[in-house]
Amino acid sequence: MNIAILVIQGLILLSGGFLYFYVKKLPEYIFQKSVKKFEFQLNSKLEEIKASLTKEIELLKISQAELQIHKTKEFVNFVEYFNSIFTNPKEIAKITSHEQAARKFNQKMLDLGIKLFFFASDETVKKYVEWRKYGLQTGQEYYDNKKTLLLYAELVTLMRRDLGYQETGCTRDDFLNIMLTDWDKHQDQYQNSVE
Repeated sequence: MNIAILVIQGLILLSGGFLYFYVKKLPEYIFQKSVKKFEFQLNSKLEEIKASLTKEIELLKISQAELQIHKTKEFVNFVEYFNSIFTNPKEIAKITSHEQAARKFNQKMLDLGIKLFFFASDETVKKYVEWRKYGLQTGQEYYDNKKTLLLYAELVTLMRRDLGYQETGCTRDDFLNIMLTDWDKHQDQYQNSVE
């Protein structure tokens, strides 16, 4: 019987030791389990946020691409309209001598100016305002067609930058060489008379 009691006491002692080490390691086990659960939840939330941000970025890219297409269209309309006027002396004479043609021209200037205001950079809008203000002084003593042409070329160069050519090496002279067949012959004269 002493042996049985001794065995039972040994088993109780072993069970107590086992229980002691189990209880001692239980908080660490619970902590590790909680950390893994938290990490899993955090990773799940991060994946949701990442997916949401990726979707928003893609939508923004699509929106920017659509805006770029619209901006390009408006800039091309602007340049085509004024190039058609600048290259047609009859049209210029009509605008300056007929009230209805002048009103139509002013309405077109307003329309194109507002579109520029929405789509162009601040620098481009300010150059448009400078060009337009100077152009409205037609017929005054100090008005010079050469300056109007140079301001227009600067405006078109800024539009080019707005279309994504930020580091462009092209200048107003490059544009004027495209627009005028004899720009090289008159370049110095124009620049000296305006500056």
